Amino acid sequence: MKNIFIFISFITFALTQYDFNLTDVNSSSPTYGQEIGPQSFIGIPTLYYFGHQY
Repeated sequence: MKNIFIFISFITFALTQYDFNLTDVNSSSPTYGQEIGPQSFIGIPTLYYFGHQY
C-alpha cells in the first residue's frame, strides 16, 4: 500500500510541473513586456492566478 501511495504521489507531482510563458502586461513590473513563466523565478516561491474579467 505504501508503494502505491509513493507511486501516485510521484506521478501527481510530475504532472503538475507545467511550463508556460506569458507576456507580462503589468506596466509597473521590471519585466514588463517580456515573456515570463515559472522558469523565470527558479528558487523563488510563486503563485499564479489566471483570472478572467467580463
